[in-house]
Amino acid sequence: MENGTGKMNLVSLDELNAIDAESIYDQLILGGGPAALTSAIYSARKMIRVALISLDFGGQVNDTSEIENYTGFQTVTGHELAEKFAEHVRHFNIPVSLGDKITNVDKNGALFEVRMESGKMFRAKTVIYATGKRKKQLNVPGEREFLGRGVSYCSICDAPFFKNRKVVVV
Repeated sequence: MENGTGKMNLVSLDELNAIDAESIYDQLILGGGPAALTSAIYSARKMIRVALISLDFGGQVNDTSEIENYTGFQTVTGHELAEKFAEHVRHFNIPVSLGDKITNVDKNGALFEVRMESGKMFRAKTVIYATGKRKKQLNVPGEREFLGRGVSYCSICDAPFFKNRKVVVV
């Protein structure tokens, strides 16, 4: 499934509920990474009518080969963790809009209106911005081919993988 960033989304996203464009939600969460998904799950547990809007599901987790610093897992791949996120979101029946870029967020009276590139619009009483960040790519030969096999984007997180090795940090 294309995620709007030119990448394929690796997570199995079937069975996720679609956002109803006619509804007014208590809360729209903008983003699809761990912070956004956690916000959505906490909101759903508190019976807040919540929906999630993101280009992709899992955020930077999707680009991570091996994770050793996520509480509850000694080691987990980014794909495995993103699958766990999807399972949790499905459990709470949180509506999701994926792959459609947000073009504008406005306040219209008491409601926020989130407009999408496709022309769709979603409305809510509150909005949480949890859009995360993206790694800065160098665009050098071999970068894409060696991602997760020597090329890394988090020197703090990934330093233990390169113990006793020569590295370059840019």
